[in-house]
Amino acid sequence: MAAQGSAMKPNDGTQRQYVVLELADELYGVDIEHVNTVLMHQEICPVPGTPGYMKGIMNLRGKVLPVIDLRERLLLPPRTTPDSRIVILNVAGAFAGMIVDGVSEVVALPPGATELTENVLSSPAALCISGVARLSGNGSARAKHGQFLLLLDVMELLDSIPSDTCPQARAA
Repeated sequence: MAAQGSAMKPNDGTQRQYVVLELADELYGVDIEHVNTVLMHQEICPVPGTPGYMKGIMNLRGKVLPVIDLRERLLLPPRTTPDSRIVILNVAGAFAGMIVDGVSEVVALPPGATELTENVLSSPAALCISGVARLSGNGSARAKHGQFLLLLDVMELLDSIPSDTCPQARAA
């Protein structure tokens, strides 16, 4: 599922807001401009023959969307709890759902607070991480002192969804 848009705009001189996602006791951030809505976990229709992290499809207001499990996409063991949520992403009109352990807050990161990770992380799952920010002093209510916020590359996440799974999820 190809998407167009920017993954991360590090140090571009403007404050950026990120939705903070909880996943396996770590914090991940998605640029708020790519988050359409956050839903309680709901029934997902499996699609045979797709990668394990591709959980299936769901109906959102008459639109069929693919749904991935972010835990499995990042090579973590699957787990669903009562706090699990489905974050609906919208990148240049391409919509998809992403299952996460929880959604806690929105943080504003000032210019210079983010760093690229291309030379630091090298696992296949790290392709989905475009940067990192230290949360202490950035207005986060839940972060521990000095905890990192791993910034997700939503374009990479959407590109990992098989394009024939749900063509109607793309923009016309």
